[in-house]
Amino acid sequence: LLTTSKQSPRDELYSSIRDMMEHALRVKLALDYRWTTHMHLALLALFGCQLAGDLLAAQFGIPIPGPVMGMILMLAYLVLTGGVSESMQTIASPLLRHMALLFIPAGSGILLYLELIKDEWLPIAVAISVSTLVTLLVSASVMRLGLSDRDTEQRGP
Repeated sequence: LLTTSKQSPRDELYSSIRDMMEHALRVKLALDYRWTTHMHLALLALFGCQLAGDLLAAQFGIPIPGPVMGMILMLAYLVLTGGVSESMQTIASPLLRHMALLFIPAGSGILLYLELIKDEWLPIAVAISVSTLVTLLVSASVMRLGLSDRDTEQRGP
């Protein structure tokens, strides 16, 4: 804004800097509000998929654990929305970084079934070994397939 009063160049400079700072603060507050809203929506999507998975598994008697159903729902959500948003990544990163803490209740729950584990150790060991081997083979196959597709794209037709 142009002022009709006579100000020194220094005062005009300070005034324009103050105006720019006020404008920047208003923009930052608007962005912070929008960012916070996106963070809340990401958190709602994360826990909403978990809850929906639990409800689906319980309601329909599906023999898949609720958290696994929730992960399937989250995968569908991410595919439909085009991938992981920045706010979802910000929300999920601390959870992934401290995921080992989430296994403590399951690990302590094993102690309740120690007698059963002692009696059935061989089938449990075979199941763990076979499932680990299958997982490694499938992962290696998928990686090989992905790398061969990438090499084909880089070489051209």
